[in-house]
Amino acid sequence: MAAEPRRQSEAEGETSADATQIRRPSGHVPGAPRRSVKERAGSLFYLGLGWICVALGLLGVLLPLLPTTPFMIVAAFAFSRGSPRLHRWLLEHPRFGPPLQDWEQRGAIARPVKRLACVMMLATIALSALAGLPLYVLGIQAFCLSAAAAFVLTRPDA
Repeated sequence: MAAEPRRQSEAEGETSADATQIRRPSGHVPGAPRRSVKERAGSLFYLGLGWICVALGLLGVLLPLLPTTPFMIVAAFAFSRGSPRLHRWLLEHPRFGPPLQDWEQRGAIARPVKRLACVMMLATIALSALAGLPLYVLGIQAFCLSAAAAFVLTRPDA
């Protein structure tokens, strides 16, 4: 008969059985509450959304008209819901972490980033006009980008 692991006294804290929790192949830790199918599906949804946004954000580093920061902000949000480990990884990332931390802590955007965002919005409207898009399309675009610029410019400076 196998000996049961020795237990520490209650004054010392956890028992040795608690300190060395064994994971079953299903990933479930004995004694931990099981997550429902709905909770697991939600986590998978947020993980998928997070990785899609990270991929789009990385493409934005290479493609000048695709923004990086908004995708990384959505990725950080999604990872905060789906995986605390990936959320922490993104916040501690040397390149993406500081602006994400500014956003999460104070809703702040760095002044040079604000300038770049507004210049890119103007460039988008100018290129659309040069491409000969119909006037109603330019109007809708100008309205939407003006609202986006107003939002960006009213955020605190990082």
